[in-house]
Amino acid sequence: IEDLKENYIPTINLIKSMGYRIVYIPNLTPIGCSTIDKINEFHTILHDNFGVDGYNKVTLQADHKYFYNSNYHLTKEGVKIRTNIFTDHLRSYLLSK
Repeated sequence: IEDLKENYIPTINLIKSMGYRIVYIPNLTPIGCSTIDKINEFHTILHDNFGVDGYNKVTLQADHKYFYNSNYHLTKEGVKIRTNIFTDHLRSYLLSK
């Protein structure tokens, strides 16, 4: 979290100052992969800086059945969940512009 605040946010703000637009789309992690408090803290920091309005309460964790052998390899059903989150975020962002 400290690295996020001290390094990543300033770097992303620098990129934004160059005219790029940044949209944070939350990742999906397996339940129990990390403490939900840490995931919520991370999500809140990024959402507050780069999130789409109205999407601060999205699904951040999913059952292990939606993942293969790691936290990053989603099954077909997991991809559908993640894609819907991504689509909803982009749709909201584009409609607000």
